Amino acid sequence: MRALTKIPGESPQAYAERVLATLGARLVKEADLAHNADPARLAVLDDTTRARLTAKYAAMRALLGLR
Repeated sequence: MRALTKIPGESPQAYAERVLATLGARLVKEADLAHNADPARLAVLDDTTRARLTAKYAAMRALLGLR
């Protein structure tokens, strides 16, 4: 799905707007974020990387209106 492919240099806001404008893309992105933020997956990362990715995923969830 093209709506889920990030464009180089694209802001997170623009990406989220494109996802929200495409039927079904929000659901797929929500599942992707849930998978990426799985505590078992994050547990194997170093503290700095885990914190960075946790913040990144939370920010995208907020942009997409997900809780």
